[in-house]
Amino acid sequence: MRKCLKIHVTGGVHDNSYCLFVQKHAQGLSIEGSIQGSGDDNVLIYACGASDSLEKFIDLLYKGSPEFKIDDVMAEPLMQERDFRGAFRIISQ
Repeated sequence: MRKCLKIHVTGGVHDNSYCLFVQKHAQGLSIEGSIQGSGDDNVLIYACGASDSLEKFIDLLYKGSPEFKIDDVMAEPLMQERDFRGAFRIISQ
């Protein structure tokens, strides 16, 4: 089953290296969407894909990488599916 999520990640994740980290793993899980900084230490992620891939993706976001300090990950379902044309993009501020 395909679904779409809006995910807020807070912590030391505002730099481009975190966005590249997320993009790499999203593409590896066949997730389409986008990531964009939404404040000093926050990013906003839109992610669409198979339910099992999204669960793995959220687990990865919680786990993160030793170079990033994740404070919190909040995911909520999107009622209306978005079309990302099969890509996961980094949107610069």
